[in-house]
Amino acid sequence: MKSFQVVILVIFIIFAAAGIFLFATFRGDETIDDIEVAIWGSEDTPTFNNFLKEFDDNTNKAYNILYTEVDESNFVNSVVEAIASGEEPDIIILSSSNLLRFRDKILPIPYEVVSERDFKDTFIEGGEIFLSSEGVLAFPISVDPLVMYWNRDILQKNGFSIPPKTWSEFFPFAERVTEKDNALNIIKSAVALGEYSNINNSKEIILSLIMQNGNPIIIRDPLNDSLRVILSEDFDRVTVPAESAIKFYTEFSNPTKTSYSWNRSLPNSIDAFSSGDLALYFGFASELSEIRLKNPNLNFDVASFPQSSSESFGRVYGDIKALAVLKRSKNTNAAVIVASALIKEDNIASFSSITGLPPVRRGLLANSPGLQFEDLFYKSALISSAFLDPDYEKTNLIFENMINRIISGRERISRSVKRANIELNALVVDK
Repeated sequence: MKSFQVVILVIFIIFAAAGIFLFATFRGDETIDDIEVAIWGSEDTPTFNNFLKEFDDNTNKAYNILYTEVDESNFVNSVVEAIASGEEPDIIILSSSNLLRFRDKILPIPYEVVSERDFKDTFIEGGEIFLSSEGVLAFPISVDPLVMYWNRDILQKNGFSIPPKTWSEFFPFAERVTEKDNALNIIKSAVALGEYSNINNSKEIILSLIMQNGNPIIIRDPLNDSLRVILSEDFDRVTVPAESAIKFYTEFSNPTKTSYSWNRSLPNSIDAFSSGDLALYFGFASELSEIRLKNPNLNFDVASFPQSSSESFGRVYGDIKALAVLKRSKNTNAAVIVASALIKEDNIASFSSITGLPPVRRGLLANSPGLQFEDLFYKSALISSAFLDPDYEKTNLIFENMINRIISGRERISRSVKRANIELNALVVDK
């Protein structure tokens, strides 16, 4: 069945009986206009409503969709409280970082309805985080990959025509570009790495480094969806991949190293970059407008997130959002129909155009617009990988404590990584 590549020909009717959901199909020309489908997400209301307008134009149907914007910092609590009070939406726009928090509240779509093969052929590999032993947990709608913003003036001043492409280039780059006074105070920095609290997206940067070393950190058994933390595993290598990644990351905050380029007294990395005092900034594609707004005169460009020269494939963290139907929805049938329609190719193309984010469908990524930033974002989307995060805030603290223990000298890298592995494992026990 090619449910993602043609006009919706199948409508799903879901019956809940004795805890079992049965799916049936009806003719695609039946209507649900009289049923209101509520969608909650953290996307800006005018932006998403513009998308819904184009969606109506694309489908030539008047789906009755009501969108509610929920503050991203309180999204999980707001949805959980709504479910508990019986006021839940029908669909949520779910970030991959919150998937495990909502796992037991999502209605899986069986593979008999949407096959695993069709899903993988349609969406980027990173979207496979939404597959489970029971079926499809959510339909991907967007991907926001981590990229590298670079200051053209700083690089050209130091004789660089392009930024580093591999991590092995960063040590000589940092030594040559970072400006320090006689007291080792950093005046201009090559790159913000090594610290945690004042580096935007520090957790995602570290995740990318570890994943590039071949370690997905947390894996899920495809047969029963059980989770296993593998942060500290060696994979039969001489050096534990995570330890190698963390060692590299922390080198840049060590004042005894020639690569020293960052410390906790400096401003937040995005502010340092926007003010022209940081050569390289690792940020999401969605941060492009924020950087432009902070400094309209900044002479900058975007490049792919650097990769390990020892690996033949690329990896970078990407925040992947998807449409998930809640089990407690009062309009389950209509919600599945709407979610299925929203991720059709022309609708995903519209969403990408409106948000400025690269599309999450493989077919659309094959046709890059050829524009300065969008072309790079498209390439980054293809190699984006998500992280099975048991609790975003708690894992953020685990990674922060791990880095702080190492750079303060309180623990060796190996011991701190093992401690983080134990702490992560405690979070996934009940997931």
